[in-house]
Amino acid sequence: GKGSKASGKADAIREEADKKRLEKVVDAKTAQLEHVKKNAPKDLKTELDALVKHLEELRLCAQRCVDDGAGVVAVEAELVALRHVMEACKRDRKEPLLQDRHVKRGFVIIQRILTSCRGYLTPEAAREVTDVAAALGFSDLATAVEAIAEEGSGGG
Repeated sequence: GKGSKASGKADAIREEADKKRLEKVVDAKTAQLEHVKKNAPKDLKTELDALVKHLEELRLCAQRCVDDGAGVVAVEAELVALRHVMEACKRDRKEPLLQDRHVKRGFVIIQRILTSCRGYLTPEAAREVTDVAAALGFSDLATAVEAIAEEGSGGG
């Protein structure tokens, strides 16, 4: 009857409002992430403490994004962290103990992406995470990410 049409219109209006609100949130979170990236410690590439501190800042940023529904930005924050970890792995190739800890850090980040951000993985992001997981030697994690990417690509 007539009633359903009216509620359909209300739904459309509500949906539009939700979309606008989410866009605002995503913009704000993107700005926060850019801020974290810009203010990365200068000695990020030479000092382990600086790296760890920056990874923690990125983690918190990602967490806030997830909490506020801006999962796409959370994925980006975690990817930035993963890239730093991969760089550190390459840099410390000759230091097995450091290498080990970098690999663990990578593992933790990938786990977080799988648990917190699974609904927000774009195919590109998933591919990057998969590559990193494989490079770090976590083939099962790589497979898990691939599976999620495939389930997600069926129209977000």
